[in-house]
Amino acid sequence: MKKVALVFPGVGYHCDKPLLYYAKKLAASYDFEIIEVSYKNIPSGLLKSEKLLFQAEDMVFDQARDFFSDFDFSPFSHILFISKSIGTYAAVKVCEAFLKESATQKSAHILYTPLERTFSCNFQKAHVFAAGSDPWIKGNLVESFCKERNLPLDLYQNANHSLEGGNVLEDLNVLHDVMQKTAAFMQSFALQGFV
Repeated sequence: MKKVALVFPGVGYHCDKPLLYYAKKLAASYDFEIIEVSYKNIPSGLLKSEKLLFQAEDMVFDQARDFFSDFDFSPFSHILFISKSIGTYAAVKVCEAFLKESATQKSAHILYTPLERTFSCNFQKAHVFAAGSDPWIKGNLVESFCKERNLPLDLYQNANHSLEGGNVLEDLNVLHDVMQKTAAFMQSFALQGFV
């Protein structure tokens, strides 16, 4: 049984920042092969313009799709998408594009601070981690999306888009909580294939 974890960072939140760094370590501990996606030439100032954000989301997806164009998904019984921010949109779109019908049987998503367009895509197995003080998407919008799809959601009210609030010790407590829940989700998916 081969397992792979595909890691989709945000634009300013690379794979060695805390959420993704520890999620990768956890995935490796459950015998997932780790593959990291990267992006190039993504514009800045995305919060200032919805049009610019949509263009950036499409650019990130296009680059991720190109990255996986020659990737053989068939040997893997478990495909775990770990994504952050703009990467959440690319991850669910890549899953739709390459896995199609088998996506629901062999894939799951861990979505850290997803953007609104992420929820326009078709996915079923996911654990969502969101921030109550996220300028990229309102917490109540994430709550309603998760409720509609019956997805587990952990909403950190005083956290920003990086799931941090400014107090180092409190931020470490949040990170610990997120990683415990991430580990439980991964373990369930890795061992049983469903969550």
